[in-house]
Amino acid sequence: TLDRAPATVRLVLGAPAEPAFLRLEVTGPAGEPVSGLAERTPADPRAVEAAVRDAGPGPYSVTWRALSEDGQVTGGVHAFAVGAGPAEPAPGAGEPVRGGLSPLTVAARLLALLGPVALLGLAVLRFGVVEPARRAGG
Repeated sequence: TLDRAPATVRLVLGAPAEPAFLRLEVTGPAGEPVSGLAERTPADPRAVEAAVRDAGPGPYSVTWRALSEDGQVTGGVHAFAVGAGPAEPAPGAGEPVRGGLSPLTVAARLLALLGPVALLGLAVLRFGVVEPARRAGG
């Protein structure tokens, strides 16, 4: 419980997050968003912060989701209160959210792994099989 809303909310993640897939949103007592855009801090690539405007006393909720540079999706919900009384945590507050493997994620990872191997195979085929056969007249 805080006397007034913080000017910024800052989270430090276990690994640097991809800026394009970063979400941090603070909602105020009326359920409306009260935060600005989430950004990585220049001094620490693991830290994420967003500016917050004071929406008065009551419960606030911080929802975040990030794609780390190693491809892991994480997220969570935290709560705090401004004014008298404790913050009512949202269901699952404080528990990390782990992203499952969607078919699109599996396909993207498969392409990322197989793409270079396929290119290498095409180069070997061209220069190791086709070119010698062409030179030999066949």
